[in-house]
Amino acid sequence: MLRAIGLVSGLMIALLLFPLSRVFAAEIKVDAKLNRAQVYLSGAQVFHTTQVRLPTGTSRVVFDGIAGSLNAATLRTTLKGDATFVSMNERRDMPIDSSAPGFKNIKGLQDSITSLNYFIEDKQAEKAVLEEEQKYISGQLNAPRRDSLPLDIERVERTADFIGRRLGALKLNLAAVKRTIAESQRHIRTLQDSIRRLNTGTPRHEVVVTIFTERATTLDLGISYMIDQAGWSPSYDIRVPDIDEGMELDYKALVWQNSGIDWEDIAISVSTRNPGENSNHPVVNPWMIGFAAPRRAEDEFDADDLKGIQTYDMHANVVRAQINQFAFATAPTLNPLGANRVVEFTTTVPASIPTGGEAHMVSLQSHELTPLYEYYAVPKLDPDAFLLARISGWSKYNLLPGNVNVYFRGNFVGTTQLNPFSITDTISVSLGRDRNVVVKRESRINADESSFLGNDIERTFDYTIFIRNTYAQPITLTLEEPIPKAAIEDIEVDLDEDGGGEFHRQKNSLRWRLELGASANVQKNIRYTVTYPGDRQVYGL
Repeated sequence: MLRAIGLVSGLMIALLLFPLSRVFAAEIKVDAKLNRAQVYLSGAQVFHTTQVRLPTGTSRVVFDGIAGSLNAATLRTTLKGDATFVSMNERRDMPIDSSAPGFKNIKGLQDSITSLNYFIEDKQAEKAVLEEEQKYISGQLNAPRRDSLPLDIERVERTADFIGRRLGALKLNLAAVKRTIAESQRHIRTLQDSIRRLNTGTPRHEVVVTIFTERATTLDLGISYMIDQAGWSPSYDIRVPDIDEGMELDYKALVWQNSGIDWEDIAISVSTRNPGENSNHPVVNPWMIGFAAPRRAEDEFDADDLKGIQTYDMHANVVRAQINQFAFATAPTLNPLGANRVVEFTTTVPASIPTGGEAHMVSLQSHELTPLYEYYAVPKLDPDAFLLARISGWSKYNLLPGNVNVYFRGNFVGTTQLNPFSITDTISVSLGRDRNVVVKRESRINADESSFLGNDIERTFDYTIFIRNTYAQPITLTLEEPIPKAAIEDIEVDLDEDGGGEFHRQKNSLRWRLELGASANVQKNIRYTVTYPGDRQVYGL
């Protein structure tokens, strides 16, 4: 093991050649421009860039104007030029407010922090030298002998004695230096807390990038990091000049951020990607099954029995936990918009988003669509007809669920919801009420008549629905009329007259698809009878 002949002289040469210039660094402050932000549904990644002239040796480039809510673990740097990246860290700078009551105390505390920072730099230089010496000694001990000369036992003993004493001293010195650095850093944090209590100013957040250059040079330098206090949601504007013209769909993003710095004229991208999602692939383990322990009859229940119960015994808690575990294990992971897919857009022009958390509209895309316009009416539920635009092939537009502002004939007619996650390739967007299509539902004479059949009551309901198209062009209208459905066997519902409508069992309704010519009038008659025991009261009619 003792093959370190000539170690003393080699060690001294190594220490003399150790580049101390890498430890003592010039500090250069730059006001780096924020030029891009990638905004997620929750959180954002922001990018700062600058061009800086660096001298020979080690330099510490200090980026000012950094978001206060940054996640230091996500700090990244990009470097273009002839230089070597050394390290990067975050720090806070507390500016002095001269109007603060404790101004003189604040100034003294900041001077103390500056002195401690210089002291820490000296100790870090000392630590680096000690580590380099320890590394060199360890390397010499593990190096193979290259000569076949007999060992000089006396010289080996002297060398071994030196190594033992020197390595021991090195470890003790390193431990002492590390403790001193840690204590100084804790002292700085205490002083900073005191400044924050005394100072009314706003702290500046900085990122320090340490770089080594062999010669003076100019670099393009950038940093990026994640912030939590930002996000976006989709929004749409739909404009329809008239029912015989196309539709304009404006795709927008409501972007907000509360990072502590304003985003001024920057490129913004929005994405449904989740940067915090686990990227590890699934691992298959043996799927174990077995026999369940026998239960008493009074312990038997199913999952539905747990609904609405506020307190459980131990057995119920175990069952509920197993049910929940199965539900979470089998459910797909969806983003908050309901789409298990990634959609990304980049703005075509720079945008400005001030800090403060208020949402600002950013334009993403515009599409000219040719939808199929139809009307829909349920006069029992609402006296107006609604204009619908049916859009085919919507998947190519990367639409997401969101609020829609609807403009018809140049007027704002209201808001609706867009939900493109349908199993069909056609979606319907409500363009609001159109009172130029008149729909009325009236009871006919002797309607809602009641009669007695033995112990039963028989009630008859008779309606006429009138539809009028006041437009000078034909329209298509779907008319729907709900028919009551008996919830128990003792109630009977008989449809006596359907007016030519198609009966839909799923909704228990009559439906007509009407092609109405210009200025056309149509009416539909319906009649149904409800029979139930005379000693019972029926709800819902």
